[in-house]
Amino acid sequence: MSYSTISARMDPDVKTAFSRICEELGLSPSAAINAFAKAMIRRNGFPFALELEKPSQETMKAIDEAIEEKDLVGPFSTTDELMDSLNA
Repeated sequence: MSYSTISARMDPDVKTAFSRICEELGLSPSAAINAFAKAMIRRNGFPFALELEKPSQETMKAIDEAIEEKDLVGPFSTTDELMDSLNA
């Protein structure tokens, strides 16, 4: 069986992290990319959902309140004061 080569540009930090994880799994980066390609062929698309992460409504409300400096508490002098506020 003959093989073809694919070349991809990648951020060096991403490459390092990817290679480290592959090594921990006992795979070469090439084997991991081949596994991804085969999964993509089986699914006729990405083998995982491509989605934008959206904060929940509760998180968005908290972000808006922080921007408006609304309902802020603190600062706290001690961790006990912080814990009392969190448990209130």
